[in-house]
Amino acid sequence: MDNMITIKTANSFIRVGANKTLLQQQSLLMVSAHLQDYIREFYNLGMHLSKARVLPLFNQYMLEHGIPPFRIYLADMGIRAQNYQTVRQAINEINAVVDYPEVDDCGQPTGKMLWVPVFKQFRVPEHYGYIEVEINPGAAQYAFNMAQGYVSHSRDIARYASKRSTPPLYLELLRANRQTVQLSVAEIKKAIGMEPFRDEKSGEWVIPYQKFAHFKTKVLDAVKADLDQVAASGHSEITFEYEPIYKADRRRGDPDYVEFRISRVQPQDDTPDMFATAELIEPEMTEEEVLAARNKVSDQLREQLGLKGGDVWFGRYHQGEVTYFYDRRDPSIPKRICDGAPDAPKFQSIIRQYFGQSCTIVLTKARG
Repeated sequence: MDNMITIKTANSFIRVGANKTLLQQQSLLMVSAHLQDYIREFYNLGMHLSKARVLPLFNQYMLEHGIPPFRIYLADMGIRAQNYQTVRQAINEINAVVDYPEVDDCGQPTGKMLWVPVFKQFRVPEHYGYIEVEINPGAAQYAFNMAQGYVSHSRDIARYASKRSTPPLYLELLRANRQTVQLSVAEIKKAIGMEPFRDEKSGEWVIPYQKFAHFKTKVLDAVKADLDQVAASGHSEITFEYEPIYKADRRRGDPDYVEFRISRVQPQDDTPDMFATAELIEPEMTEEEVLAARNKVSDQLREQLGLKGGDVWFGRYHQGEVTYFYDRRDPSIPKRICDGAPDAPKFQSIIRQYFGQSCTIVLTKARG
């Protein structure tokens, strides 16, 4: 649990990714991860004390002149270079929109809802390993409306989940901030993006999992088992039990509500066994070359050091340094990867193979 990266996401932004694929949800949560400095500044300046119904995360100048664009590197999402082209299409197909109430010339609600794209740009350029992101200023105050609060959660919940409904239900349960959460079936479906939709061919409305027995088995049971696995890997701070609640003697059809009982996962000793910093004394590589080499080193460390069932994680390339550490998730792997870490020639040779013979390497053991 110590290695779980926790971020804050605006409640208004959570619903944007509810009906997306896991990959698309993960990329949207990485947007939220990039905005952490904005959230800290929002609260440090006391902007949350306003009683306004809409409190944009961004200042007025940005809303009028544009929010600085940024990049999300696919490697930081755990995506290998050989898969960039595959994920490119899925990410470029994201249709992220937010709804907001229409108002008349006097500022009064008309009762209609309008839809606006969250991003001016959200795409992976061909032959590049990053997502170019530019938030639409016209949607920012609704997609990132801090008047609705935020939820603290695992940044990588969508990366480690295997069911697309797991991250949105996880976020909904955290958002409630209670040990016991009661939600109707309709509320659950809304949270996970399973609301009724109109069939394009027939024009008729379709209700996903209309029978609760199917919804229970295919969604609730599946999400519970999935979240248990994610928590066991150290990337969720909660698990849950649930019970359909029927009033009186009724036991058929949708329950009156579903009661979720939230349990906090006890922190585990996840201290990295070893990490390495490769300092490029005379860096002559471009940032793209460094990022590509970084991924290759990670793959080589898995293969040549026999790190089966575990992961080599890497920090971002920053000011001539690339950092690696090994996180021992599989208890069958010995704690000590390389005895005498400062004299681990195999580890050093792998790094130098891609970053050059002139780089300085520091290997540190966090525990023996």
